[in-house]
Amino acid sequence: MKMEDSETDQRAEKRLRVGLLARATILILLFSVAGLATLAKDGQYFPKTNPARYVSISTKMNVALSPVLSAGEPLQPVVASFPPQPAMRVNRVEIPQAPPIERIGVRVAMQHRSPPLFLA
Repeated sequence: MKMEDSETDQRAEKRLRVGLLARATILILLFSVAGLATLAKDGQYFPKTNPARYVSISTKMNVALSPVLSAGEPLQPVVASFPPQPAMRVNRVEIPQAPPIERIGVRVAMQHRSPPLFLA
């Protein structure tokens, strides 16, 4: 009985530790995200003036609207004529020749050899 009670107590303590660790991790992440967002907002490369000022100015702008075309008016042509189509060229199909096989055994062996004994 005592063995089973101690095992259940250990499991309960482990669950409590894992739960507290998870909550602490979540809390730290929340605060770090908020802190990083504040740092990014107040960065050295951003203008020091309030960006809401520019938004409020842009909403107060008076923009002249373009006139509406009615359905009865004929539209003006945009392009007078179409450019000529380019001529198609037919290329001859050549049978590719295999490149000559180069023996690289000596070259690779010289590149990847071990250093001389007196330098090692």
